[in-house]
Amino acid sequence: MSNADILKRLVDSPNAIKIIEAAQSVFENEKIERQKFYDLAHENFKAEFINGRFFLIRLHV
Repeated sequence: MSNADILKRLVDSPNAIKIIEAAQSVFENEKIERQKFYDLAHENFKAEFINGRFFLIRLHV
């Protein structure tokens, strides 16, 4: 399904506003988690941000 098809289905939905608000909430939460990730990550850690979760592996003692 193309982006245009998804957008058309969304716009045609009676729940469009609720769906958009839910998506915005998800994106805002991920933005907050990503910032926490950036704040914690530094050169002594290997860091990955995957599916909204962050993982840190200590490289040096």
